[in-house]
Amino acid sequence: MKIAVVNHKELESVDGGTTRVRSIVNGLANHGHDVWYSCYGNGNSTSDIPGLLSVVVKKPELRLLRRLGRSLYGSVEGEAAIDILSCNHPLATLRLRSVLSSSGIVQIEQIWSALYPLLYARIRGKTCILDDHNVEALLANRLSDHVSNRKLFGAWAAYV
Repeated sequence: MKIAVVNHKELESVDGGTTRVRSIVNGLANHGHDVWYSCYGNGNSTSDIPGLLSVVVKKPELRLLRRLGRSLYGSVEGEAAIDILSCNHPLATLRLRSVLSSSGIVQIEQIWSALYPLLYARIRGKTCILDDHNVEALLANRLSDHVSNRKLFGAWAAYV
């Protein structure tokens, strides 16, 4: 079966969440599924996992929104927030439509970075899996004493 997995970063990233996703993708491929791993970035992703094809989707640049985020938030944190939100830009989903529409199952990693791909897959009648966890909210609580704009950060933490 062809399975599309959508995540916000490449499998080569070294962190706990990506290690977990890499293990899931590797297991699916080892069980004979054709896995299309799609992520957002600027490079060309390749993989040495048999049965795994990688697709890197370039996010819209949104330069004006990045500057606005930086000025409203008061630091690079605002620009990073816009970077996360750009994963949810409809243009990014349109770039994934052939992968999503040709897959039997669509697995989305973390709702904040793949809302439109999830909605697109549901509209197309695909079986959808949302693989989400609450690590982001825990991390947000730990960072709350170190942010420059507590009100905006609080709104983001409530969203997560």
